[in-house]
Amino acid sequence: MDNDFAVLKSTINQPVISIKALWKVEADSRYDVYKGLQIVDGDVFWRTLNGEGKLVLKNGQSFILKENTLLRVKNVDIARYNCLGNRWHFWWYNSLVDNHLNIPEYKVIPMDFDSYERINMEGILNNLKSPFSYSHEIANADCLSLFLRWAGKIHKSPAILSESSRRLQSALWYIHNHFDKQIPIEKLASLSNYSVRRFRDLFTKETGTSPVHYIRNHRMEAAVNMLLHTNMSMGDIAVNTGFSTEQYFSRVFQREYKQSPAKYRRLMIDGLL
Repeated sequence: MDNDFAVLKSTINQPVISIKALWKVEADSRYDVYKGLQIVDGDVFWRTLNGEGKLVLKNGQSFILKENTLLRVKNVDIARYNCLGNRWHFWWYNSLVDNHLNIPEYKVIPMDFDSYERINMEGILNNLKSPFSYSHEIANADCLSLFLRWAGKIHKSPAILSESSRRLQSALWYIHNHFDKQIPIEKLASLSNYSVRRFRDLFTKETGTSPVHYIRNHRMEAAVNMLLHTNMSMGDIAVNTGFSTEQYFSRVFQREYKQSPAKYRRLMIDGLL
């Protein structure tokens, strides 16, 4: 017999959002949008991946949106936005958001773009394009999850991190961006400038789990996103989450989720999980 549990002492006050529109844009120098006098409610979250763009508000205030940045503004305040240079690749979220979401407005925030975010964004877009209402509900929940991850990144200030936490950031970044490949512990220790033994001890202390388990858990999270939000085969998911074979991936997934990846996908799509 094996048991695991978690109990919170109080209920969670979670932001409420309702996504209205999502655009994935790969613009060139011809891209120039004027909004005129139209009134559209909600907030717009601009997530620039590559290139550079400019946003001008109706009051004349302007922002330069560079690679790996996030900006939140009121939709009603937007007057014009255009591509600077030859390329501007961005995602544009229009959502109704309550006051509990702790993401600053009218401030361009530098933020690295990770693989989890890429999978999450594509999943949200695909579900919003679906004709089924339950897919839209999943998209809205995933959008909230994405916004909360952004808020977490914004408010995890390096200034309050311990020395060991700061040194482990390079290893964590490497895991999040290379989980589709083999990740030697020696490589992570070297990135953090620790011996392997010291790295293992500090990593476990800071994250609450060992490097091996952390990597496995991150791969499983990515695998679940791929199962739910893509049509990738089990073999392709195994390759893209760093497992040497499809059989090994299925074995680990079965141990974690008590069923095969294929069955998990089927049950989630049918709304039985």
